[in-house]
Amino acid sequence: MKTLMVIVGDVLGFECAGEPDKRVWLKAYDASTPDGRGKIDTTTVQSEALRFDDLPAAFECWKTTSTTVPLRDDGNPNRPLTAFTVTFDTVAE
Repeated sequence: MKTLMVIVGDVLGFECAGEPDKRVWLKAYDASTPDGRGKIDTTTVQSEALRFDDLPAAFECWKTTSTTVPLRDDGNPNRPLTAFTVTFDTVAE
């Protein structure tokens, strides 16, 4: 089994999928963009989603700290993907 990250919404409450039965999966993620804000690509096609070996690996990706801007202005770790509410799906390999 592989784990997929579902992007549910952002910290402001914006829902990423406009329809309740439509999922938005993480397709690609780079926490260390030059500005430190991270780059996220998503997909509504499950077969294009980024696959993780297990739930801990997916969770580690979600909390990855930027290497270019490791701290936010408030001194906390800069983890760009944590600006999104996520859940996880499992799929057969």
